[in-house]
Amino acid sequence: MPTVQGMRRVLPATVWIGARKLGGMRKALLAVVAVLVVCPAAAPAREPDLSSPKAAAREFFRALAVGSRDGAKAAAIVTADEVRIIDAMVVVNLSRKRLADAAVERFGEEGKLFVVVDRKLQQVEAAEPRVLGDRAVMPFDGEVTMVVRLVGRVWKVDLVELNQRENLYAVVPTLRAMAATGEAIADEVVAGKHATAADARKAFAVRVRAAVEAVLPTSRPATTAATTRPAGS
Repeated sequence: MPTVQGMRRVLPATVWIGARKLGGMRKALLAVVAVLVVCPAAAPAREPDLSSPKAAAREFFRALAVGSRDGAKAAAIVTADEVRIIDAMVVVNLSRKRLADAAVERFGEEGKLFVVVDRKLQQVEAAEPRVLGDRAVMPFDGEVTMVVRLVGRVWKVDLVELNQRENLYAVVPTLRAMAATGEAIADEVVAGKHATAADARKAFAVRVRAAVEAVLPTSRPATTAATTRPAGS
């Protein structure tokens, strides 16, 4: 299970400030959230490259970064549960972009406090996949391990396996809580309710902590329903 120090390395500073008081199991869950959430960017117009484990991971995170639900699905092994996770990731990524854009427009240079430099794609490029047959393992910062599988002639991120292994039953409400908080703070920034970017950042940190703490479970359920792997995956 990811460690607290690992979470601190991968979480954006504003989210870490809000999450650092959570319990151990919930901190570990947020480490997984941090690996999945990326910064929105411009959308490339091209066919996805799924020719290798690293290429598939790259395509998956690029799709999340541009808010492409279909692109992320195309690069991953998913069931309906994982599609809901992808939808939530896309929403939170776009929320982060809207908050950063609003802060920069309102506060200028100071607003760049909300612009997060994402390193997910750098981590993908630095990772050395360990391939054994149709399965490849890619560690991220030594904490969260992602599995990529060969499906037919293409490689895909095994989001089903990550969901089962890391107990992502709370990821969707967690991401939705983060996104809702980001949208609310963005609205307040646009309306001039925060005098400085630092004030807005502090409000975001406090409120995202409360929002995430409210939806994360305090303990793991005794049993969880098994997820059925898609046929042919």
